[in-house]
Amino acid sequence: MDQIPDINEWLVTPQNPPRAIDGLDYERCAALHNYLIRYAWVASNRPLCDLKFQSWFDNHGNAANDLRSRLEPNLVKFLEAVYDPSGSDDTILFYWVSGLTYPDELWFDWEGYSEDGEESRRMTLYRTNSGLLGGHNDGLCYDQKLHKAAMFISIDDQDFANRLEHEHLWHPLETVLSNWISTIRIGKISAGPSGVKLHNEKYGPWMYHSYSPQQVEETVTAFNRLVIAIECRIPKSAKKWPTSNPLISQQILDSTSVPNPSFARSFLTMIRPPNFKYIAPGLLLPTPESFASSQPFTSVKQEDDRL
Repeated sequence: MDQIPDINEWLVTPQNPPRAIDGLDYERCAALHNYLIRYAWVASNRPLCDLKFQSWFDNHGNAANDLRSRLEPNLVKFLEAVYDPSGSDDTILFYWVSGLTYPDELWFDWEGYSEDGEESRRMTLYRTNSGLLGGHNDGLCYDQKLHKAAMFISIDDQDFANRLEHEHLWHPLETVLSNWISTIRIGKISAGPSGVKLHNEKYGPWMYHSYSPQQVEETVTAFNRLVIAIECRIPKSAKKWPTSNPLISQQILDSTSVPNPSFARSFLTMIRPPNFKYIAPGLLLPTPESFASSQPFTSVKQEDDRL
């Protein structure tokens, strides 16, 4: 991945939030988009020199240029700056989306949600990877009035678009793109060349994992902090609750058919055993005996325990 420029300065983080810009932050979004294109290309073991660095307008010609008047100025600049090899190199941008939408499909799924004078307001900027659903796909919607984006995997999700109570679904485009890159960095989504045998579904170079080692580590750290915070508040005179170390042994996890490897197994064998009974009001920590007796899938044969 040495061929890919560093993207840290463009990522949205608590220390580097979205910039106060009137309209789309096209420079930042283009940098993040192009990083994903380069990443997918290099991860597929293809030379970066073979990637066609053509913009969306270059790729679609007159069909795209005819729509300039319907696009806000900063969105035009974004589409002039991003790489769009779709249709020629079959590059899939990310696990959730295959790439930028074709010109004749930008507003196709939003005609029923248009109001007078706002027919161009909402569009499907990135189309959903067709392998995820097979049909009724939508994608990442961009609202030219809000200057924010929301992911609608299916057209059946679009009812949320007009409801004020679902405003939390809408984020600056740079925040969404940064989130996608963050899932790569923590190992939740990864990319690799074709021909690699996998237990997960793969779309282009992209693979989705049910969990990553970093997620286990972060969850264990958070749980241990909670345990320490609770124990510090328990009176020294209070009775200590006996616990085993680890909380649940590998032998019990084996006997109850907990997949190996799995998030649950990693978490239960790595956390700090508390010396109290309840982790929260009404939420009882399991003992080895109670854990074993409450597992509903112990007798179910595991065909694939890589979960």
